[in-house]
Amino acid sequence: MRSVLKTSLSTVNCQLSTVFSTSQVLHFKRASRSRQNSQLYSARYLCQLDRGSPGTSARQIF
Repeated sequence: MRSVLKTSLSTVNCQLSTVFSTSQVLHFKRASRSRQNSQLYSARYLCQLDRGSPGTSARQIF
């Protein structure tokens, strides 16, 4: 039961961070060298690791 709850919580966190990252990437689209952009890309990568399955909807958004 704990593992199921933990998985669902991490998925929700990932979806929330994905929505936030998408809006931020669109806002900073032209500033490819900005610090915020690099943070967003690393957050996206960690989000994929957290879900444990590459190629999910979080990756398709970008």
